[in-house]
Amino acid sequence: MRRTRQRVTVSMDLAGLDSPGLVSFARGVDKGFTDNVNLTATDIAKMPVSTVDLLASATALETLHTQRLSAPSPASTKLESDRATTLMEQLTNLAAFAEWIANTKAAGNVAVSGAILVSFGFQLKKEAVRHSKGFEGSSPEKGTARLHVPRGADNEVRLVQYSSDGGKTWSLPIVVHGVYISFTGLQSGTAYLFQIATSTPPQKGKQMVTAGSEALQWGDAISCMIL
Repeated sequence: MRRTRQRVTVSMDLAGLDSPGLVSFARGVDKGFTDNVNLTATDIAKMPVSTVDLLASATALETLHTQRLSAPSPASTKLESDRATTLMEQLTNLAAFAEWIANTKAAGNVAVSGAILVSFGFQLKKEAVRHSKGFEGSSPEKGTARLHVPRGADNEVRLVQYSSDGGKTWSLPIVVHGVYISFTGLQSGTAYLFQIATSTPPQKGKQMVTAGSEALQWGDAISCMIL
């Protein structure tokens, strides 16, 4: 039986955003797509919306919103609504394109595809990247990541390491005390990967395992965009 690759998808609620929120979100996506290392020239040529057009739509919506506030009228309200609809369509098309790029390049590695999607300025559907129950992260403030690491067996030592380059290199393993651990001094605007491993203290007559050695079995990584 053929195994189906897991896909990472975008989570968006554009209808719940007001005009300033849409503008801010669009500019974040524009920044994510601009000079993104995950895009080749061929990929850029296939984009359904260029970053220039996206930024122009965002600026136009911002202008119309300001004009409506200063001179409310049915006509200005309709113009703003029409421009907001256009911007939402552009963002939706770019989200679908980003999903295709991320999942194609990652070839089934959901941690990598998640990191690529986040680098484009999108948020992920949580269920798509939550592989270890209860292991999740967030960025509560600039340059900081906060992870929830579930407890294991009483005699298990839990370790966490992180990567800022999509999993090419990893930090030294860090022992977790309690169920939360925070990392500070991280690079803002960067998607970090985090993964955990557990190690059981050696029993008498058993081989000792050194933290960071190949004997450690690391779980699937989660992605967190740092504010």
